[in-house]
Amino acid sequence: MDQEHDNLFARARDGDRSVLPDLLAAHAAALVGFLRLHSTPQLRLLESATDLAQSTCREVLESLDRFEFRDSASFRAWMFQRALMVLQRRQRYHGAQKRDAARQVELSAAEERALLDTYTGVVSPSRHAQAREELARFEAAFDQLPADYQQVISLTRIAELPHAHVAEVMERSEQAVRNLLSRALARLAELMIGRGGDR
Repeated sequence: MDQEHDNLFARARDGDRSVLPDLLAAHAAALVGFLRLHSTPQLRLLESATDLAQSTCREVLESLDRFEFRDSASFRAWMFQRALMVLQRRQRYHGAQKRDAARQVELSAAEERALLDTYTGVVSPSRHAQAREELARFEAAFDQLPADYQQVISLTRIAELPHAHVAEVMERSEQAVRNLLSRALARLAELMIGRGGDR
C-alpha cells in the first residue's frame, strides 16, 4: 500500500471518520479482485464482485465500533476477513436457493481491465491476449490451486498484507509463508502455461 493509504488510515485512527469512504475506495479494486478469486466459478456467474465489494464496505462501516485502529495492515486484514464472511453468506444463499445459473453476470470492459490490473500483482498478463480470455485463463488456473496456495497468493499479492500478518492468519511462520508463496506462484505459472500434471 502506498503512503496515501497509510495517511488515510492514520487520519481515521485519529478520529477523522470523514476519510473512511476514501479509505475504503482506496481498497476497492483489491477487494473486487480478492472476492472474485475466492468465489466459486458458479458464483462468479451469479454475483458481481463489485456488488460484493460494496456489501463488504457497508459491513465494514457498520462494524467499525468492533475494530481497534492499530495499523494499516491490521485494518486491511480485518477488511478482507469481512469480505470472506460476505462471500460465504452469498455462497450459502445460492446453495440453499439452488439458483438458476441462467442469470449470468457479465463483466464490462472496464471491469475486465480493472481486474487484470489487480491480478498483475500475481501474474503478468500477455499484452496480446484479449482481456476476457486472459481473465478466464488466470481464474481457471487459480481455481485449480490447493486452498492454502490460493490463500497465500490472495493475501500477499491481492490484499497486499505483510508476511507477518499472513503468517498470523495462516498460523505459520513468516519463512513458511514465504516458502509457500514461492511454491504457489510456481504452480500457478505452470497451470497458466498448461503444464497441469498432478500435484
